[in-house]
Parts: sequence; C-alpha cells; structure tokens
Amino acid sequence: MKPVKVSTPALIGPAWSSIEQEPLGVYLVMGSWNYPLFTSLGPAISAIAAGNCVVVKPSEMAPYSSRVIKQLITKHLDFSAMACIEGGVQVAIALTSKNIDGITFTGSTEKGKLVA
Repeated sequence: MKPVKVSTPALIGPAWSSIEQEPLGVYLVMGSWNYPLFTSLGPAISAIAAGNCVVVKPSEMAPYSSRVIKQLITKHLDFSAMACIEGGVQVAIALTSKNIDGITFTGSTEKGKLVA
C-alpha cells in the first residue's frame, strides 16, 4: 500500500510521480477451466493485497480444482475478507448482478460480453 515512486515524463516539468494503491471495495474473480488455480488465486491475491474484499467464483468446468480452491479459502483465510462461491451459470449471473466494484474474468469474448 506504500506509494511507489516512478519516473516523471520531461514534458510535465519539474515534478515527481508515484503510484498509490487504493482499494476498490468488493472484487469478483471469475476463474477459467483451463488454468483454474492461476486465474482464480492470482488475481484474488492481488486484490487482497490492494485492500479489497474478494469473492472467488471458480469455473464449474473444473470441479476438483474448484473444490480445492474452496477448501483452501475456507480453511486458511478470513471469511469477512474473502469468500469462494461454487456453482454454474446461474450463480455467475447472480454474482454479476450484485453491487460489485470490480470484476476479473478470464474466458471467451462471447462470455466476457455477458459478464460486462
């Protein structure tokens, strides 16, 4: 969360620049079936590190990985900051209709349009 100093373009003039991480609020991470751990836990870790609450929805097409992700989150993480919700298309539709501040989705363009 500490600001990171970055170089300032010469066109801006005598100044300094930094990147400050600000939490968005509640973040939804929708994982994919082909790299379920990478596309579910990677963005979730980044969102938690930025101070957000996270809801992880693993792909229903990888049920064993989904079960492992849910077990890991339930056993090792605080439920008030991070939750895992399993389910199919109806669960995904219900989650995207809630008041979510940010969504990370990995999948096809067709499905991405539905999520958007």
